[in-house]
Amino acid sequence: AVDQIAVKFEFTMLRDVPCLPRILSGLGYRTVASHPNIAGFWNRYTAYERLGFETFWAQDEMDMSDRNGPFLSDRSLHRQVRDKLQATDDGRPLFNYVVTIDGHWMYDASDQRPPVLTSTSKIKEVGDYANMLHYKTRQMMDAIAQIRRDDPDALIVVYGDHLPMLGRKFAGYVESGALPDNFGAFTAEQYDFSAATPLLVIDGRNGPLDLGRIPMYRLPRVILRLLGEDGPSMFDLVPVPRTVIPRPLPDVMMTYQGSTPQQLCKKKTDSAACAEAAAWLEDARLLDQDLFTGGQHALEYLDLGPSIDDGLHANLQDE
Repeated sequence: AVDQIAVKFEFTMLRDVPCLPRILSGLGYRTVASHPNIAGFWNRYTAYERLGFETFWAQDEMDMSDRNGPFLSDRSLHRQVRDKLQATDDGRPLFNYVVTIDGHWMYDASDQRPPVLTSTSKIKEVGDYANMLHYKTRQMMDAIAQIRRDDPDALIVVYGDHLPMLGRKFAGYVESGALPDNFGAFTAEQYDFSAATPLLVIDGRNGPLDLGRIPMYRLPRVILRLLGEDGPSMFDLVPVPRTVIPRPLPDVMMTYQGSTPQQLCKKKTDSAACAEAAAWLEDARLLDQDLFTGGQHALEYLDLGPSIDDGLHANLQDE
């Protein structure tokens, strides 16, 4: 849950929900999720089924011999997923969702991947993370190159989930002057930095797209439009405000104009933009409760057609 310190999969996935995997499944796609961890961790086994994945490959279906610390290497993960997909190909278009865990804190390395970088930081995780990233980025680049060779028209989307852990109380970031040691002392720019993760979108033969900075909740709509599927969906039920883009975080709200941070909202009365963002979040929470744990009454309104997100749609058309 983006506005809480909680994992949504664990407690509030009680209904089958028309999220991106289920939408694509209804359009004839084969939907596969892969993650080399215990299947039930964070309740993934149940949550992925609720989201619409027809297949989930977890740790117990993978060869875990090539590890960094306790985690399967990305090189092995990508190879095994590719082999499994080829062996089970049934001719349908494919939505292939892969979650890696290689490089998770504490950034353990194997003898096959010795340190190649040095660090003057007093925080051990800084050097360990840099060396882990040296290998992880190369393995990701190799995987992307292989996908593009296998299917030049593939839509490839790669994103991260959060900043790396660099010691307790943001120690590595405090040491470099990037962040203070607690959320309450963050400025708007520091909240923006702390919430940002990489996003790479390659639109088949059209190549990489520059989509600027977009919140994660808009990504499913981006994917559907790039696939040429722009019919009504649950992503239309709470349209983003026309004048501001909200970015909810625990206890605060960021507002944006395009990709630029506009304001840090600690209360909805801080400004008109904060009030508009807070109203959007209230609607989103109500929809969340209805779809994931309630009666799903909101889905009755989808025949009204999609709400228009003109700015994002125009950006995609211009690419």
